[in-house]
Amino acid sequence: MVEFDLNLFAKKLKFVRECYDMSQQEVADILQIDRSTYSYYEIGKTQPNLSVLYTISQLFAVSVDDMINPNIKVSLRLFKNVEEIDFQKYYKIRASCLKELDE
Repeated sequence: MVEFDLNLFAKKLKFVRECYDMSQQEVADILQIDRSTYSYYEIGKTQPNLSVLYTISQLFAVSVDDMINPNIKVSLRLFKNVEEIDFQKYYKIRASCLKELDE
């Protein structure tokens, strides 16, 4: 059984949101939750319920498994629709995210 790593999920969530160049407020509005609630997901303070997690996966075109499985790292593998990604921004964000994960 794979254990849920809330901090890794939080980093992946921030990573995919930034790759889509969306603000926390924009995502929160789509999810119909407060921005502060969404922010807690990205800092690893709380985890979304299954319904919100599913909506996040649909919004960012990533699988739920890719988001919560600790064996899947932050990479292009997260994205099903890579043509939607700004690669310059992706590599910059990925470098920063990987640095945080190494700390």
